[in-house]
Amino acid sequence: MPGKTIVYQILPRLWGNLSKPVKGGSLKQNGCGRFSSLDQASLDYLHGRLGVTHVWLTGIIRHALGEEVSGGWAKGLAGSPYAICDYFDVNPYLADNKAKRLDEFKSLIKRIHSSGMKVIIDFVPNHLARNHSPF
Repeated sequence: MPGKTIVYQILPRLWGNLSKPVKGGSLKQNGCGRFSSLDQASLDYLHGRLGVTHVWLTGIIRHALGEEVSGGWAKGLAGSPYAICDYFDVNPYLADNKAKRLDEFKSLIKRIHSSGMKVIIDFVPNHLARNHSPF
């Protein structure tokens, strides 16, 4: 008989972020977690201590930031993870090196898998930002 499935949802921009949040603040004001914040110690805790079998990553797919969109069309300065502007990219602010963000994301997936867990990526196909990239 298979064991229990335990899913743990993570918004990476919050994981590992030790800044004190400013209500309605920007990413710069509030700080931001990174793909690298989900380090081996974190993954060992989730799997070994909590028994997590699946990590559900939210806010990975690139979304609009209020700081980038004129006319106030994004939800807040940090943007909503559900205002997708490019389904084929990940959020640059989650990477230590923005130019290597997809490599850093792939590395995170490998770390999670190597830790004995599976990955779920939050994907809402009909939630687009007004500045989304055409397919």
